[in-house]
Amino acid sequence: MYYFAGAIHSEEQRMTGSAGDRDEFLLSHHPSFRDAVERGYEQLLNLAGGATSAAVTVYERQVARDIAPYNTAGLCDAAKNGMYPYAQTARPDYAADAATAAG
Repeated sequence: MYYFAGAIHSEEQRMTGSAGDRDEFLLSHHPSFRDAVERGYEQLLNLAGGATSAAVTVYERQVARDIAPYNTAGLCDAAKNGMYPYAQTARPDYAADAATAAG
């Protein structure tokens, strides 16, 4: 989800002309996003050895919170069952909804 949030956000910035000359691949120039990706990766390594359902749920919520400021596509929305139809125009503000849902 970090990849998709970074890719969608970066593409939207480019398409609207608000990307800067120093913007880097998949928001790697954003310290908070970069830190979230690194933290998520470390947590995922810990889960890979065997995780409880509760631990997976905690991780999923953390990912949703981490990407919320960049999430304009409704990523991590359980009601979507992993299917994310996305169009650049006329979309609701999923970033605000995801931040609220993540708690």
